[in-house]
Amino acid sequence: MLSTRRQLELLQGLQQAAKERAEAEIVIAEQFAAAQAAAEKAFHHAQRTLQRDFARQIADTEQQYADVRKDIDARHETGTNEARQSEAAQRKRIIGRCSDLVETARQRAEDLKFQALSVYDARKDEPQERLDAARKKLQQTKLTLDGLRNDALTLQTQRGLRSTVGQAAGDAKPEAADENARHSGPPSREKLDELVEGLVRDVVSLRDHRLSQWFLGRGKQIGWIAGWALLGVVVGLGATFQAWGAAAGALLGAAFGAAGLAALAPRGKHSAETLFTRIERTISEADGLRRRAGVEAQRDSQTLQEEIVAIRDAEVTNASRQLQRAQAEADLLRKKEVHVLQETHEQELARLKSEHDAELAAAGKKYEPLLTSLAADRDAKLQQNQETYQSQLATAESQRSDAHASAAGAWHQAAREVRDELDQMNRRCDELFPDWNVADWDDWTRPLNPPEAVKFGTLALPLQSVKHAVSSDPAMRSDVVDLEIPALVSFAEQPRLALTCRETGRREAVSVLQSTVLRLLTALPAGKLRLTLIDPAGLGENFGALMNLNDYDEQIIGGKIWTDAKQIDDRLARLSDHMEKVLQKYLRNEFETIQQYNEHAGEVAEPYHLVVVANFPAGFNEASASKLASISASGPRCGVYVLLSIDDQLRLPHEFNPQRLTGDAVHLVWKNDRFIWDRPLYDKLQLSLDAPPQRDRMNAVLAAAGKESRESSRVEVPFEFVAPAREQIWTSDSGKELVVPIGRAGATDRQALRLGKGTSQHVLISGKTGSGKSTLLHALITNLALHYPPDQVEFYLVDFKKGVEFKSYATGQLPHARVIAIESEREFGVSVLERLDQELRLRGELFRDAGVQDLASFRRAVPNRPMPRTLLIVDEFQELFVSDDRLAQDAALLLDRLVRQGRAFGIHVLLGSQTLSGAYSLARSTLGQMAVRIALECSEADAHLILSDDNTAARLLNRPGEAIYNDENGLVAGNSPFQVVWLPDEQRREYLADLASRSSPNHTDDEPTIVFEGNVPADPLLNSALLEAAA
Repeated sequence: MLSTRRQLELLQGLQQAAKERAEAEIVIAEQFAAAQAAAEKAFHHAQRTLQRDFARQIADTEQQYADVRKDIDARHETGTNEARQSEAAQRKRIIGRCSDLVETARQRAEDLKFQALSVYDARKDEPQERLDAARKKLQQTKLTLDGLRNDALTLQTQRGLRSTVGQAAGDAKPEAADENARHSGPPSREKLDELVEGLVRDVVSLRDHRLSQWFLGRGKQIGWIAGWALLGVVVGLGATFQAWGAAAGALLGAAFGAAGLAALAPRGKHSAETLFTRIERTISEADGLRRRAGVEAQRDSQTLQEEIVAIRDAEVTNASRQLQRAQAEADLLRKKEVHVLQETHEQELARLKSEHDAELAAAGKKYEPLLTSLAADRDAKLQQNQETYQSQLATAESQRSDAHASAAGAWHQAAREVRDELDQMNRRCDELFPDWNVADWDDWTRPLNPPEAVKFGTLALPLQSVKHAVSSDPAMRSDVVDLEIPALVSFAEQPRLALTCRETGRREAVSVLQSTVLRLLTALPAGKLRLTLIDPAGLGENFGALMNLNDYDEQIIGGKIWTDAKQIDDRLARLSDHMEKVLQKYLRNEFETIQQYNEHAGEVAEPYHLVVVANFPAGFNEASASKLASISASGPRCGVYVLLSIDDQLRLPHEFNPQRLTGDAVHLVWKNDRFIWDRPLYDKLQLSLDAPPQRDRMNAVLAAAGKESRESSRVEVPFEFVAPAREQIWTSDSGKELVVPIGRAGATDRQALRLGKGTSQHVLISGKTGSGKSTLLHALITNLALHYPPDQVEFYLVDFKKGVEFKSYATGQLPHARVIAIESEREFGVSVLERLDQELRLRGELFRDAGVQDLASFRRAVPNRPMPRTLLIVDEFQELFVSDDRLAQDAALLLDRLVRQGRAFGIHVLLGSQTLSGAYSLARSTLGQMAVRIALECSEADAHLILSDDNTAARLLNRPGEAIYNDENGLVAGNSPFQVVWLPDEQRREYLADLASRSSPNHTDDEPTIVFEGNVPADPLLNSALLEAAA
């Protein structure tokens, strides 16, 4: 059995057993210690006496022996020390002499190294200094070359000269020059200087070149011609003093200038270009020589650096080698002389030791036998004392071992019993709540009965954490090391779960709620769980996966996840109404809990309701929070349980105490990034929470649960539950009252329809399509026909629905039926009402003639005339009023008369409809006279109409055949929930065949049953009135 109370009892028992074992260990240890102490005291007293006496004798002998050995050792030590001192002095002199030789060699090597390093320090910067000087001079040469190049280029530009040197010659790459410098002979610095001097002269010559200076360049040729023309103008004007002379002079001057220009300009240009080309080549050659000189300067510097380092390293290496040779020679000399000294010293020590050993041996021969004899006597007496002591200890150990074994056995048994019972709980949990990822949900069989608890995690209890549980004595240690305790929400003890959290704990809390809901979906009997999911903060996201259930059975979650404050308040109010119904109608004083009720209820067992709230108090006001607390406190007895997470960062409704939700709940609190169980003993244990399955597996579990719920949602109370035994068929009397059971009310009772007493005379039935209204009518008609013979009850059956619900009674020739209308027309329906109105008038006359006022009195007054109760059953009666015409008016008047007056004459009206709302219906005053109301599953609007404005219990009906019987005009106090019995068609035909074969002694068939089928032509041969008129 799964029980947190039992778990606590086991833990407390384990603690008590550990305490008793620890106390027993202390008592056993104290008793054993006392016995040990007594034996030890006697043992030590005798031991001290013996040892004291023998110790004195042995000490005297040993002292004499020691004095002799001391004298021998002293003489030997003196000789040995003298020999060692002599050897050490000689060794020191040898080592000192060799060290002096090595030190002299080391000093000489240091001097040589110092000289080499000094020379190196003096010359180490010389290569770089030479290189820097060469580079500086070459840089100055480069600047000179750059200046000359710029001057030459400027003159080239001014005089329009062109170069005759190719690009390859003028733009030789520096890399090529550098490479030439590496592989050619040493450059001549004097040649570079000569090139620079010649280059300077060439640039000056180019600058001073007259022909190019006069005739080349921008505008100079025009200027030359213009000058000659101007000279011609002056000469011509001076010669003629006429304008034409000036013009002629200008023309002749220009022609002469042009001729001179044509003769001199090419010569000047060729001469200048030749000079410019030589300048370019000289500059290029000078650049190559300059770069070559730079490369060779670098190479000379590197070579000099390597020579200086090589000289230094060679001199340092030579000094080190000389030192090594000197050290080797000194070490060889030292080893040779020390070896000779060592041999002489060892020979002397051997002689001294031999003399010492001989003297000690002589002393040993004298004193050791005396000591051995004394020790043997002492040991014999001590052994005797030891044996006596060991005997006493063995007796004490035997007594301790017996007591120890008894205490250990009791402790081991207690620990194993706790472990075994917890293992049973774990196995029970494995049966009820298999692993999500291991179980094959297609083959898994859910439990037939509700579990006593639901598991949401595991508590780990290492035995060492139980006080006194782990003894220091290995023999006292139990083979039980770790205990696993299933974390449960027990329906009989703590039937509610609350998780107080914040921030990161909210998601973990939702996982716990999801996992627990899934556990209940798979552990409770199929179709016996209803969920009210409330998630205002997450807008339904936290429970979104559970909406998959809606695809299979809308009853499970009620269609949606509730997020609006008004909706939440309304759903909680409905649950309160449901609890009120369970308490007042089902439990009463017969059953303590809904579980006990369901054990007896069979097919009509009430489903369990689970209220799951995420992040309370989000979306809750004072009223809804109070309702939730009330449901949490009172709901478990009614099968209503609350699972919720509480966000302690949200503000609670005014004056609301969260203890109302957590006080007696399984309360988990988020601390240090995990949940702990806020309960003594449990709060010290490591809690591992069961996580919901992965999405695909969760969908598979939900699909399996949804399918099973849908398949099991149909509740079928067998008709045999209300049918009379065969020998009791037609044995009932309707004189005082018409009573027929139609369903199962509660766990053991039958719900009966009662007509004929008080205001219970007429019946109004409402239920939407699929609610079981037709099943109810069949059960009612068939069971009435079984209980009462035709002379006790007769039927007028009118069906306006487009179906053949009542055709089976015509086919089966139900003897009680007077009229059977199938797919009836309004006109025929009104004719039936007129026929009953005639019957009403006829019975009025008969009752007046007999001087009676009710059916029972008439039967007593006129026993020979059959007077059955008449039951008019009209299905979809509102079809009579679909048009506001004469038929509707007549039907309303006739029905009103039957309802108001028929009660006195045994005429009862039963009206059925899918809905009472709408414009076309019977007058409310007439409906108000129908005190018996039977409500099946219907809309909320019809729930008010079928019962009363303040009685909305019908809105809670949610399965076919579930109904409310109310014989107090729909007042809340008259509600009686029940389940309509199920009558299969084949079984109904068998009953009808049996009834048709029976005969009632007081019933005649003078008036055959009138059968009207709206789509079948009438048979005139069956109309007796028509036949009589035709005759």
